[in-house]
Amino acid sequence: ELEMITDGVDRGVKVMAQAVSETYDYSDSAKQRLISLEFKRKRYQRWMARQALTSNRRKRTKKRIAKTFVQQAHIRNDFCHKTSRKIVGQESIEVIVMENLKTKNMTGKAKAKQDEQGRWLKNGAKAKSGLNKAILSKGWHKLEAYTMYKAQRENKVVCKVSPHYTSQE
Repeated sequence: ELEMITDGVDRGVKVMAQAVSETYDYSDSAKQRLISLEFKRKRYQRWMARQALTSNRRKRTKKRIAKTFVQQAHIRNDFCHKTSRKIVGQESIEVIVMENLKTKNMTGKAKAKQDEQGRWLKNGAKAKSGLNKAILSKGWHKLEAYTMYKAQRENKVVCKVSPHYTSQE
């Protein structure tokens, strides 16, 4: 009798990945580092807004802004590699199931709304942009891609299922 053990991975905004047996999320120091880099980038952007367009100081500030993006990408990349290794490295698991998330569809822009008089109504654009930023900052696709190629190396199967009703117990 051949028995295959399956592990489902639910990706989310609050908790990066929730498997059946374990929760995978950024460490507290990594979370703090991502936040501090975000604040640093905003400060640099405020500086750049007041600098002359052709100055060397502005060029230096642009490089600093770019560096914060790169540092955040390294933190996400490191987390996705380590997490995918943990997920695939479990000896008893043969099949890994993930949601088939359409990130592009989930991060669309909020539509503008008008009333009968032509005035613009509140449409929750600020909340939607915050959600979009949270979704994109997690690196869901990287985690999926890394898990897939590592699973292939270990001769394990990664299945993608419809995300409908998968976050419920």
